[in-house]
Amino acid sequence: MERNAHYLIVGGFVAAVLMAAVVTLIWMAGQYDSATYKRYLVYFKGSVNGVSAGSQVSYRGVHVGQVVSIRFDPEHPERISTIIEVEESTPISTSSTVSLQAVGITGLSALAIKTEDTMGEPLPIAKGEKYAVIASERSGLDKLLSNAPQLTSSALETLTRINMVLSDDNLESINQAMDNINQTMENIAVTSASLNLILNEKNANSIERTLQNVEASSSNLNAVLNKKNAKNVEQTLQNVEASSSNLNALLNTKNTKNIEETLQNLDNITTRLDNILSANNSEITKFTGENLDEIGLLVKDMREMVSSYKLLGQKLSDDPSQIIYKPNYKGVKVER
Repeated sequence: MERNAHYLIVGGFVAAVLMAAVVTLIWMAGQYDSATYKRYLVYFKGSVNGVSAGSQVSYRGVHVGQVVSIRFDPEHPERISTIIEVEESTPISTSSTVSLQAVGITGLSALAIKTEDTMGEPLPIAKGEKYAVIASERSGLDKLLSNAPQLTSSALETLTRINMVLSDDNLESINQAMDNINQTMENIAVTSASLNLILNEKNANSIERTLQNVEASSSNLNAVLNKKNAKNVEQTLQNVEASSSNLNALLNTKNTKNIEETLQNLDNITTRLDNILSANNSEITKFTGENLDEIGLLVKDMREMVSSYKLLGQKLSDDPSQIIYKPNYKGVKVER
């Protein structure tokens, strides 16, 4: 009888422990599932690689739910129908979108919810849909992969252009240009050194004196070209212009023809005179022998005439303006 009582105590203890364990599990399960979830429908038109049932759904990096199912839409095979469930407290409105987000380097992906206006209107359930539909958005990685062909083509074109620029001929031209630049810089250095030698203290003083002389000459020129002398210069220019006009009037077509005729007549007269002298050479010799005294007088008169011409030339040399200006004779003022 005592032996049976021990079995009863052990059995009761085991039953109590099992009951406590079950109660604990039920309590813990109740605590875990205390949050309420709400299901939404998301349609993806691009690739959803790495997403499967049970994948994480987050809002601003916080885990708020999971993917319930993912499959092709039977009515629209070009899109993927995805059902997610998220905590009911998650701010979802008409401005919410869902996009794919890579999880590390494992190749798995998660869904990320983004809501622009957290105080916006809640999503309504569209006609014919079981759950409210959240709009999908292409992720940055998806956009990059979709633009990969264009990026590859642009990169290849850029490389081709770079190869054309860096061809052998262009490289040789670039090297020549660099050599020319180096030579130019060397010439500039040499020129700078020469300029420094020229602009030493001694030459600087000479340059300063030269500039001072130029300034003095400019002052003298300004003094010469004062109002009175400027009037004389203007009168001289007017006389020169008048003389040029008179010369042009003399050398018109009619007078030019007369000059040509005169020169032709002189040429004819010279020719005839040569002929006469040749034909009468003996008579001329006889004449000069008999009339030598008269020739001497003629030579004397010619010398006097040459002296007069020399005197006239001397006067013209001393004051050439007499050719253009009329002599301005002024009386002598007698002081009283």
